[in-house]
Amino acid sequence: MKAMGSIFLILGVAGLALAAEPAHKHAPSPEMRRQHDSMTVTKKQWTALKKSLAAGDFSAAGASLARVQKAVGALEKFKLHKNEDRVEEFREQSRAYGENLAELGGALKEKDKARAEGLSKTIDHGCLQCHQTFR
Repeated sequence: MKAMGSIFLILGVAGLALAAEPAHKHAPSPEMRRQHDSMTVTKKQWTALKKSLAAGDFSAAGASLARVQKAVGALEKFKLHKNEDRVEEFREQSRAYGENLAELGGALKEKDKARAEGLSKTIDHGCLQCHQTFR
């Protein structure tokens, strides 16, 4: 009985020591850091694009789109978080994303708000699908 009490005491103290230890987080690799940075820029610019589009500011929306399109090139080098065996599907979704962005650029140049908003929804849906599958 004393032995069991001692074991529980030792395990309890060890558990407290581990709980007091700060959580160890590894630093992401440079490649993963670039990947996360690219997605952060994309999210920020996509949000700005949609706000500009809602306000009818096609010029600002176009500037944000250009920044998003610049980040698209990085997708070719992305390392998938999950479903790594489906890399070709990821590449196809990336190509479709780029094509939809180009079409959105055309709608912005033509100041076709309805078409741009429709493409924005299509792109949002594609992003959600891709993230659900690969992130």
